[in-house]
Amino acid sequence: MTGLMKTRVQIRKFVALHSNIINKILAAFMTFISLFFVISAFPYNKTLSNPAIIIVISVICAFAPYSACTVVIVAYLLIELLSLSYEIAGTALLFIILAYIIAGAYRSREVFAFALEPVSYRINLPFILPMLTGIFGKKRDCSAVIMSAILTYFFAAIYKNSALITDEKNPISAIDLITREMISAPMFYVFMIAVIVMFLVTYMLRSYPIENGFILAVLFGVFSEFSIMLLGCFIFSEVSDIPVLIISNIITLAVGIVFVFLFKEYDYSRIERTRFEDDDYYYYVTAIPKIKLSNEKTVIKDITAGEKKGRKLEASENDDLEDDGS
Repeated sequence: MTGLMKTRVQIRKFVALHSNIINKILAAFMTFISLFFVISAFPYNKTLSNPAIIIVISVICAFAPYSACTVVIVAYLLIELLSLSYEIAGTALLFIILAYIIAGAYRSREVFAFALEPVSYRINLPFILPMLTGIFGKKRDCSAVIMSAILTYFFAAIYKNSALITDEKNPISAIDLITREMISAPMFYVFMIAVIVMFLVTYMLRSYPIENGFILAVLFGVFSEFSIMLLGCFIFSEVSDIPVLIISNIITLAVGIVFVFLFKEYDYSRIERTRFEDDDYYYYVTAIPKIKLSNEKTVIKDITAGEKKGRKLEASENDDLEDDGS
């Protein structure tokens, strides 16, 4: 266990020391992966679907904040959708504007989920971001989690019905798409409930000062989401999705535990509480110390002391022999 703790400390020190470089790499990587999935799902603009352009944009985004990267990814997606359908692109733009307005009203800073959540959904890992937001985010970030889930389902509906959208004889409209794939789709509501419950359970449990609170938050968050999705699959005859759901939740659980181990550490066995007051208020403070590795005691063995003692004994014996000889 001590070895794992040392490894974690070394990783944290490395991240803190090279935070600027790591942030640039993450921004570039996030942009590249998101744009790659955009052009793979909606390859309707031949110019933007060029991999060289994606690489150039990703390198530029390495020097931009995450919020700017999100805007670039969303703009890229809208341009691709324009080549598919003006109506669909306009509807997507309205959804995105609404998402930014609601997230901004609650002062949520997790708007990068608008770009990353559709990518996570595409690789069947849609619950990692809600879980991580519950661990590291704030209560107000629930707005971003909800809106990113709605955007994700809408983009998934566009991808699923792209052939009907481009049908020249009888193309499906945006209203029909939203009605059929979202409003009238029971699994949409199951997905939304699972995302919201997962965030709330994770956030509330990690907020309580209990031992192993963050690990319990991950476990119960994944369990609650899995239970809701599993129940929805059985009720609405989506049993074929259960194997993928199981694998997805195992990966989500593993990611959550790894992130908690690396970046969250509190010693709940040494909680301290105090109270103080001023003229207007009483203040109650709960202090939870971080886990610290105790410094190893270095034992220095004085080898020369033994050698000196041996030399003194040898010298005294020689003196006795000389005295006897005399």
